[in-house]
Amino acid sequence: MRGLVVCLATLTACSGDAAPPPDDVPLAQRPAGTPDVLILSVSGHSDLLGLATCSGDNITYLDGPGDAGEALVQLFLGLGLTGETAHFADRLEAPAADAQDPARQGFVELIATLEAAFLDWVDGFSNPTRIVIVDHSHGSNWAHIATSILNAPVEYLITLDGICTLWECEHEPDVFAWVTANGLFAWDISQPCNRWAVPGQAALRDTKDVVFPSVRFHLEVQSSSLFPSDSTDNYRIDGSEGGIFRLASAEGHGGVHLAAGSSMAWVMNTILGLEGG
Repeated sequence: MRGLVVCLATLTACSGDAAPPPDDVPLAQRPAGTPDVLILSVSGHSDLLGLATCSGDNITYLDGPGDAGEALVQLFLGLGLTGETAHFADRLEAPAADAQDPARQGFVELIATLEAAFLDWVDGFSNPTRIVIVDHSHGSNWAHIATSILNAPVEYLITLDGICTLWECEHEPDVFAWVTANGLFAWDISQPCNRWAVPGQAALRDTKDVVFPSVRFHLEVQSSSLFPSDSTDNYRIDGSEGGIFRLASAEGHGGVHLAAGSSMAWVMNTILGLEGG
C-alpha cells in the first residue's frame, strides 16, 4: 500500500499530489476488469448492550441480505455497471485476533480501501471508478471523517440517520492514540461531535452533519425515532447546499437502512434520477 493521500492544508479544496498531465496528453483508460462502481458501507453500533457502557464488539450489518448495501449493488447492476463492494464496522480497526474477518474491518481498513481505489482505479483515468458510500448511525461519523481527510472523490455519500451521541465516549481514546502514533490530520478526528462552525448555522455541527468537498452528491435520511435519531440538516462546509438531498422519513432508526423500506426506495429513486434512469 502506497502512502496515505490526505488533505492537510485545507478543508475547502483537495487535490492529488501528482501534477495533472498536459492538456494535449489523453488520459488513460482504467485497467481492464476493474469496477465501474465501488460500493462501501459503514455500519453503526451493532452491540446494543455495549452501547450504554461505551463499548462493544461491533460488526457490519449493512452488507446483510435485504439491507442497504445489497440494494445499492442491485441498483447499479441494473444500470449495466460492474461493481465491487467492501463493508466496515463501527470500530477503529479490525482486532489483531480477527484481522481478516470481513465483519470486523473498521475505519483504518476503510481509508486504506479508499486510498487504494483512488490510486489504482481513479487518479489519472478518463473513466475512473465511481465511489459510493452508505453509512448508518455511528458509522456516519467514520464515513464523513474519511471524506474530510482523503482526496478520493466520492460520487454518492448516503447518510442514514447519522448519530454522534456516545461516539466519542466509545472511540475517542483509541482514535487519539492511533492518530498520535500514525501522524496528525488537519483536525483532531478523535473528536467529531460539535466540531464545525458552518456559515449560516448558529450551532456547531457534528462531522456527520457536514459534507466535505470530496463529495459530489449527498443523500441524507432522518428517521422518525425519538432516540436515537438525526434531527439536524446537513450542509457543506461552506454553508451551501448544492448536491444535497434530504428525506424526513416515517421509518424508525432501525428501518431506514432496510432495502425494502421507504427510505431506501427514496435513496434508489433519487440516484436513478441523477443517473438519468
